[in-house]
Amino acid sequence: ETHMVTSNMANPSGKRHCLIIGSGCIGLAAAKELMEQNCDVTVLEKNSDLGGLWNYGSGYASVTPTTWATSSKAFLQFSDFPMGNDVADFPLATDYVKYLRRYADHFKVYPHIKFQHQVLRVTKDGAKWQVMFRNNADNISHTQMFDGVLVCTGVHSTPALPKWPGSDGFKGEIIHSSHVNGYDAFAGKRVLVIGGGESGADSVHELSTQAKELYLSLRKGVAITRTWKPCGKRPADFDATRAKLWLPRQFLHDLNVDCRLDDRHCTFKTLHHLMQVPVLPIMFLLYPAKAMKTVCTLLNPRAWLALVLPRKRFGPPDGVLLARGVEDYIKKSEHMTGSFEEKAWKLKLVFDWFSGAGQNSQPLTKRIHWMSDILAGRCKVVPGIQHSEGKQIKFDDGTTREIDVVLCCTGFKGSFPFLENPDQDARDLYKYVFMTHGDHTIGFCGIVRPNIGSLPVLGEMQARWFAKVFTGAAKLPPADVLRATAAEDKCMHIQSRPLISNRLGHIVDFS
Repeated sequence: ETHMVTSNMANPSGKRHCLIIGSGCIGLAAAKELMEQNCDVTVLEKNSDLGGLWNYGSGYASVTPTTWATSSKAFLQFSDFPMGNDVADFPLATDYVKYLRRYADHFKVYPHIKFQHQVLRVTKDGAKWQVMFRNNADNISHTQMFDGVLVCTGVHSTPALPKWPGSDGFKGEIIHSSHVNGYDAFAGKRVLVIGGGESGADSVHELSTQAKELYLSLRKGVAITRTWKPCGKRPADFDATRAKLWLPRQFLHDLNVDCRLDDRHCTFKTLHHLMQVPVLPIMFLLYPAKAMKTVCTLLNPRAWLALVLPRKRFGPPDGVLLARGVEDYIKKSEHMTGSFEEKAWKLKLVFDWFSGAGQNSQPLTKRIHWMSDILAGRCKVVPGIQHSEGKQIKFDDGTTREIDVVLCCTGFKGSFPFLENPDQDARDLYKYVFMTHGDHTIGFCGIVRPNIGSLPVLGEMQARWFAKVFTGAAKLPPADVLRATAAEDKCMHIQSRPLISNRLGHIVDFS
């Protein structure tokens, strides 16, 4: 039985009262920022603990038991609360939740959080917001008035499950990665992993020693990058800087791909090394290996031919060609020189090529360990699914496999069921935070994530900005400017990411 309790009482403190929906990393930062602007805050969290997606075992969509961060702790920590030296450079999800608990305790956010309280509806009522929410512990619904609402539920709220002809009648098991309770349950089974993001990469790696047969289904290639620099002593995302974004996207692709491979040449790489000539004497003193690499590059005739010869940076986004390309590379690698690790790193170039886009125009999978599993034959790459019947799954290249479990590492759908527009597109917001009709008492934080960098850093800055606008410490342009700017930014987003703009509209540049 559901009961309703209505509260229209004014806030006794006289301060502006803002509701924050969600107590993940962004919700916690938002609470702290609003409190620093002398606001009263209430955080409603449907879970029984904070941490959002990072909190494994919550009963809602979450990470897997062995998940570790793809961004280093330098990008995960908040600007005024660093992680300790005892935390690994790439923390486990459990360690990151512990960090968030310390953050909430240090900034006295805990008393403002109401756990097991789920927001049902948010509507404007005059100058205030009427919010209906349910206490899941006693199933009693409440309504309360707030001066402002900040949505911090993120983009990973509802698992996205793929559909294909025959999927409804599939006789095996179909499970989303966020519902995996442990990989031991897959032991001895024939498993098909769908998706090449970080969850797909981790699942392939974990299942390679558990599954009887393991397949990875991709409709196209994916862009893959390292988590560590080649020296192994520094996280690769330390190179993430907005200073690089002044480069055209094709040159950013060259910088991230061709400039890091001795046997690849392009115009940008040649010019890059030419610019180092004036400081070569100093480089020989400080970095002799890098200096010698520059000399060898400039003495190679291919480096100069690259200035005039046309070139393609990527091939077609094709899963069938990808599967064939991977199989061909594995056969050729048996006769290649170099270590197994070097061969595994070069295998990622096949995935890059058939992704159909430059590295900076699509999400990056910041994992490399699964390339070793594929190279060693512990996982076979197959194209997209054509249809299934019983447990038999037929792929786009005509091959058929019998599968026991389909593990969908296919991400999430961003949804706001409590809003009048539940499918709010972040790109229709002004700078992904404010609605463009001129009402600045509602905002969104953390519903976009940067391609390189991390969501906590971006979300913290968004929350700080919202808090200042909400209290009048900062002003926004007129509504017509908000609409024009949002439309221009959305157009630029679609043009720069044509392959993913409709499916992954929440991926943005770290700028």
